[in-house]
Amino acid sequence: MLELAKIFQSGMIFQREKPFRVFGNCSEDGRVEVKLDGKSLGVYPVEKGAFCLELPPQRAKWNSTLEVGSVLLENVDFGEVWIAGGQSNMQFYVKWDSDRERVYERPSDPHFRYYDVARWAFEGEEKDGLRERDAAHWDKWNSFSRETSPYFSSLPTFFALGLRDALGVPVGIVGCNNGGTSASCWIPEEDLAGDAALKVYLDEYRRATEGMDLKRYEILNYFLRADACEEALDLCLSGAPTPQEVAAVRYEHKSSQWIALMRRLREVFTPEEFAQIGPRSRNRPCSLWGTMVEKIAGFTFRGALWYQGCDDRKKGNIHEKLLSTLIARWRKTFCDMPFIVTQLAPFSGNAGQGEGFPEVRAAQARVAEKMPGVFLVSSSDVGNRYDIHPKFKRKLGERSLLQALDKVYGIPTLSDAPVAAGAVRTAEGVAIAMKHAEGLNADGEGGLSALAVFADGEKADFEAEIVGETICLKGEKIARAKKVRIEFAQTPYYLVGLRNRANIPAVPFCAEI
Repeated sequence: MLELAKIFQSGMIFQREKPFRVFGNCSEDGRVEVKLDGKSLGVYPVEKGAFCLELPPQRAKWNSTLEVGSVLLENVDFGEVWIAGGQSNMQFYVKWDSDRERVYERPSDPHFRYYDVARWAFEGEEKDGLRERDAAHWDKWNSFSRETSPYFSSLPTFFALGLRDALGVPVGIVGCNNGGTSASCWIPEEDLAGDAALKVYLDEYRRATEGMDLKRYEILNYFLRADACEEALDLCLSGAPTPQEVAAVRYEHKSSQWIALMRRLREVFTPEEFAQIGPRSRNRPCSLWGTMVEKIAGFTFRGALWYQGCDDRKKGNIHEKLLSTLIARWRKTFCDMPFIVTQLAPFSGNAGQGEGFPEVRAAQARVAEKMPGVFLVSSSDVGNRYDIHPKFKRKLGERSLLQALDKVYGIPTLSDAPVAAGAVRTAEGVAIAMKHAEGLNADGEGGLSALAVFADGEKADFEAEIVGETICLKGEKIARAKKVRIEFAQTPYYLVGLRNRANIPAVPFCAEI
């Protein structure tokens, strides 16, 4: 008897024009015939236990039937399927987006389908029922409609709607993301343990959990998860409320007995215990590799959308290696697919929350420059100084689409953000040559305010003029200096008005001459 993995359901979508896989578990050895629309694709041997069948590529199809032994899947499409990975800014639902009405006004589309991998933090979490409301949206293929789309992730939804319009074939998104997570959560232990630099994630976790009272940890963890309030989360992510407003909403939805219990917990447990990371914490190393990624390992995708990095800001010096390792692992796990990486948006927050963001952004840019098939999406104009969850994901989804159309589907378009290609001295100062800079202008909000120039180590005043695809900087100190350093958007938060004709804002860069 065959049992397919949860992702295989009626109403699903497979990647076209690539070998596609069906996997799950079998109760006994045997042979399985696979049929598509009544025609045999072959008879395959299976052994007791886990199995995976690789099936021949198919052209785009609508409303097909797939038979795997005795299992019948109906209303199956073949088209373009992308995985959307990362943390909360990728998870970020349409219902929280400032442009959600643009989504809601679209007609229902039975051939844009969305699947969210269940966001369990540890094996067995579903048994306590604390996330029952969330789980109602997980592990299901939903066709796009006004009723379903509020719980689709926003960035990949705008991407998919544009892809449907551009290609006219079925489009599927598989969300594999979870808020508040490091990239170290999304790869197996061997990838961390096998690298001297990345091993720090495992070492820190081991030190943090040494000698911990597991029973106390699990008791507190249970009550903290039970205290989660969906209404407060909605308020937090749909606007930019104060902590006091969020707390007020949380209290509105709790009984006086529950509030008293939570106050009692703060008397019994220390602040360190409230912040304790442990075996039920979703941000522990390798956590979501086992609870999420492995649940769909082997599925075939056209490519990956990735938006993550906030929770690695304290280790920006090794983020290039960590992100490169993740991309290599996911390519090995799913298929050799392109990655479209969204750069961290401008954000400073309070008490240094945005510190480390410039280093992570630089790491993301280096990965895109060095790794074949990795492309960078500029987020320079969607940031919010105090909100780590910017509400304008449409721009990011549309820019991801431009990268896909240009680099993956071979439809030429200006898809990259302007970035410095080099700098030279002039009689009056410095000229910065830009690439991906057709129609370069600084007419947007912020202009060139994110640009800073240092002459022999001291910040220098300058005048700037855009001539074609070059930024010309003039200044007496700059012209006389032995060493000039140009920094663009090298702070946690910044405003960027420098754009190309595709209205894509420049990404952070540095140049030194």
